[in-house]
Amino acid sequence: MPKRNGFMCFAHEFEKTEKARGRRFRCFKEIIPIAGRIWEGMGPRQREPYIRMAEQRPNEARTAKVHEASSSHRIVTEEPIDERIIKSKHIITSIQNRLDQAALGEEGLDKEEFYAISMKYFCRRFDGGYVPAELGVAKFSIEDGVKDQLHMHINPVSIPIGMAYEAQQHANTHGLLLPPHALGETNMDEIAQKLLTFLDVKQEIPPLFTDAKNIPQVEQMLGEILGYHINGKTLYIGSMAELLFQLKQAAEYHMMSLKVFPSVTKAQQFLDDTTLISTTGISCEYHESLEFVAECALSECLCWSYTATLSCCLEMIVEPLPGKHYPYHLERMRLDMLRHELAVMDEQQIQSRKKESDYSEPANKRPRISNQQ
Repeated sequence: MPKRNGFMCFAHEFEKTEKARGRRFRCFKEIIPIAGRIWEGMGPRQREPYIRMAEQRPNEARTAKVHEASSSHRIVTEEPIDERIIKSKHIITSIQNRLDQAALGEEGLDKEEFYAISMKYFCRRFDGGYVPAELGVAKFSIEDGVKDQLHMHINPVSIPIGMAYEAQQHANTHGLLLPPHALGETNMDEIAQKLLTFLDVKQEIPPLFTDAKNIPQVEQMLGEILGYHINGKTLYIGSMAELLFQLKQAAEYHMMSLKVFPSVTKAQQFLDDTTLISTTGISCEYHESLEFVAECALSECLCWSYTATLSCCLEMIVEPLPGKHYPYHLERMRLDMLRHELAVMDEQQIQSRKKESDYSEPANKRPRISNQQ
C-alpha cells in the first residue's frame, strides 16, 4: 500500500529533520501522531516524493525482525522463525520437566498450576506491532479447575493514522468500541501492574499459553505492555494445544503407565470445539450484553482451561465441578455428551495401542493359538 509506506518514509524523514534541530523523542511511537497530522494536511504533490521512495525501497517497509536503529526508536515486527522455534522447544521441554517433577513430588500432577491467556487487538500498526484491545487470563489446575481469572479492556486512546478502516472492521466483528471511546484502562503501567500481581511474579514470569497461531501477536503486545517491568525476565508464550497434549499424556501415564493421546493436532481439535464457547456466563459483562460471547478474550481463555482440566479428570480421578472444570451454565446433556466423547476416544486409542503392541511383538513371543478342539 503506497500511502502507508509513503507515510512511514515521511515519518522517518520528519524525525531526522527534527533531531537536527535539537528536538528529542522518547520513542518512534511518539513521532507517529505528530507526523500524521502534518501528513494529513499535505497535498498529493507534497506526498509524491515519499510514495516514490517507498516504492523504490519495499524491503525496508517490510522488515522481519525487531531491531533498534541508532536514533533509539524501535520498529516492532514478528520474531525470526528460528528464534520462535527455539523458544517453542524450550517451552515444551520445560512443560515436560514440570509435569515429571509434579508427578514425582508430594503435591502431585493434579495440583500443578498453569495460565491460559487470550488477547484481542484493534489493528496492526505500520511498524508491525498490534494495538491491544482486550486481555483475559485464567489460572487453572486439574484438581481445582479454574482457580482465578483476570479480564481487562484496554483503551489505547487513539488509532494510528491510516488504520481507522481496518480498526473499524475488526471492532465490528469483535464487538469493540473504537478509541477514544473504547472501554478499559488507558494507563499501560497500571495494566502491567495488575497482570504481574495476578501472575504472582516474584523472580520469573510463568509461561503463558494461548492459541498457537496467535503466539506472535500476544508476545508482541505483552512485551510492549510490560515494558521495563520485564527487567531482564524472559517472556515465554506457549501453545495451549501443546500444553493440553502434554497434560493429557502425563495424566494417562499416571493412571495406567501408558500414553495413548495421539497428537498436538488432536489437542487443537479439542480446543477448537464450540461446545463450551457458546455457553452463556463465561464472557465479560460487555460481550455478554452484546451476545458476542465467543469473541471475548475472557471466554476464550476460560474455555481452553475448562477443556484442558475436564480432559484429564477421568485419569486423575477428579470429579468435575461446575464453574471450575466446565461452564456453570453448561447444560447437563451437553456435558454428558462431551465427557462421553472423551471417554470413547480414550478407549479407542487404548485399543489401537494394544493392537500395535501385539503386532510389534516377535512371532516367538506371541501366544500360540491351539487348533485342538
